[in-house]
Amino acid sequence: MKMTLSKKFLLVSIAAILIVPLIVGETLYRRLKSQRLDIITIEIDRELGHIEFALSRFLEDRENDLYALAMNPIVRTRDDSDWTCFLDADEETFEYDYGPIEKEIIGVFNTFRISHPYVNSVYMGRENGTFVRSHERARPTKYDPRSRPWYIAAKEKPGDIVRTYPYQSVTTPDINIGLVTTLRDSEETVFGVVGMDVTLVNLTDYISQCRIGRNGQIILTYADGVILACRNMDLLFHPIDTLIGEMSAEFLAGDNGRIRFRDATGTYFLFYRSSKDIGLKVGIILPEEQINTEIKSATIPTMFEVFVGIGLVSLLLLIGLRQFVHKPLRKLTKSIAEIGHTGDLTNRVDIDSTDEFGELAVSFNAMIQKLQETRNSLERADEKLRKRSNNLEQKVKKRTAELEELRKEAVQSMQEAVEQRRRAEEVSGKLANSYEKLQKLEKLRDDLTNMIVHDMRNPLMAISTSIELLSAGELVKSVEDDIFNVLETSSTELINMVETLLDVTRLEQGKMPVNISQCNLKEIVAETVDSMRTIAECAKVTIEVSGEYLSVKADENLIRRVLTNLLNNAVRYNPTGESIEVSFRREGDSVRVEVRDKGQGIPEKYRDIIFKKFEQVDLRQANIKRSTGLGLAFCKMAVEAQGGEIGVNSELGNGSVFWFVLPIGDNPSEDS
Repeated sequence: MKMTLSKKFLLVSIAAILIVPLIVGETLYRRLKSQRLDIITIEIDRELGHIEFALSRFLEDRENDLYALAMNPIVRTRDDSDWTCFLDADEETFEYDYGPIEKEIIGVFNTFRISHPYVNSVYMGRENGTFVRSHERARPTKYDPRSRPWYIAAKEKPGDIVRTYPYQSVTTPDINIGLVTTLRDSEETVFGVVGMDVTLVNLTDYISQCRIGRNGQIILTYADGVILACRNMDLLFHPIDTLIGEMSAEFLAGDNGRIRFRDATGTYFLFYRSSKDIGLKVGIILPEEQINTEIKSATIPTMFEVFVGIGLVSLLLLIGLRQFVHKPLRKLTKSIAEIGHTGDLTNRVDIDSTDEFGELAVSFNAMIQKLQETRNSLERADEKLRKRSNNLEQKVKKRTAELEELRKEAVQSMQEAVEQRRRAEEVSGKLANSYEKLQKLEKLRDDLTNMIVHDMRNPLMAISTSIELLSAGELVKSVEDDIFNVLETSSTELINMVETLLDVTRLEQGKMPVNISQCNLKEIVAETVDSMRTIAECAKVTIEVSGEYLSVKADENLIRRVLTNLLNNAVRYNPTGESIEVSFRREGDSVRVEVRDKGQGIPEKYRDIIFKKFEQVDLRQANIKRSTGLGLAFCKMAVEAQGGEIGVNSELGNGSVFWFVLPIGDNPSEDS
């Protein structure tokens, strides 16, 4: 179905009259609703302030009353030995027996309770366990006032009036909030506590007397959200989330504001306010429907006026569009259609107007004139282009053939370059591997050189000097013996260095045989320690051993050498006169051996590198002898070759513990 521009304008105008007011109205309604809701919040917050003030005054008045009661001379009477006591009360046989002073105190308490309808009870407990109350208890059960929350809370802050956290009565289901204070003598010694209770039911009745607008429900909670007062008695002393659900987190975190929540009966707004003076939160609950009704009554007249105004504007806009836009467009469209249908560029548009449509008609007529001139020029140029096109086609074919030949040559050159790059990368990789191996060999050479220069130098010098002395001539027998001892010690040390280096090399290459068998660890440790006692005695160090019989799967010879290396290190670094501890014990499926010294300890940054070849901690400032740096490397390789693990625990100034762990044998204990 063909739709004219006039009909389209009409539909657009109708849509504008309907849609624009709806959009504007919705936006305006939301804004007005938000503003109105803020106004309601402010008004209710003012009412909450009044309620807060009333509660504060109520509690302050009761605190003042309690202070007056505590200062009453008859209440402060010290002779309480014959007062009522429930410490050993039997509910079946107990009978009240009041003395004259106790009756007078009960009269004071009960008179106050009767004259203050929101106070549930007035009471007093003494340090001897006696208890006086404004009226008799519901049941005379055993009762020690000194163990009750109100008594404890008052004694924690002597001299202050304390508001207790809600607690349940012993003989009734009532939930009470207590106002309590201590009784003190001239020496500030507490001899009792006086208090009064306000039950949650009474507190609810008191709050219900507060006049508020909009028929809202008042709710009172502690700062942690426990409901203290509410029309729904089933919610008393329950957490606030039983009422507002997941919105309770926002309620507990905020000082004041409003919360929207939903329950089984509908959707509600909770307007709340925190009172730091009384430590409570006061709130008013209103149905959302009531709020919406109030907002609508305030916004609907304004919305109606907006709708009427927008409708009138849209109607005037429709008339103007038809008169000043639609008619000129009709003339312009008709002329364009005739030119498009006939191709006659002599046709012109006739619009008698000085506005933009008149200017458009003048520009359109000029454009048609220009098009007519351009068409004539194009017809003349077309013939010239046709002749040149034939020549250009021949040139293009020739040039295309030349470019194809060049492309083939370029492809061949790229393939050759790729092959050369691949060969260069292979050579570069081989060079990199060779360079890395060369660096490792250089480091090994340097390490060996350092060991020969620094570590083997001393024993070689000792051997050389001893030989020169022997060659010089006759010496005293005792001097010759000393020289031979030096020769023996130095040669042994030199041989041990070479053997350790060879053993480390064999372990690295996996060429050193490891003979695993069942070994008696206790015997191995004992024999190794005995072999070291002479060296230890020379260093003025003792060795202590502890541990039970244990069987391990290991190479007995390697264990001895590992222990010897660790004990040598311990003797070297242990202070003179101190002891070295050797211990071994079972841990699960393994055996742990520890060698503990009391030396100066190893810095943390060196604890990993000391088990590497040719690595040792620089302790020259402590006058500690150097070593080859192969002993601990040998120990690590030897233990790991047997399936074990080795390490060190150390604390600067408190010595070091070198330990290794080996698998336990088939006979873990002597008894089995």
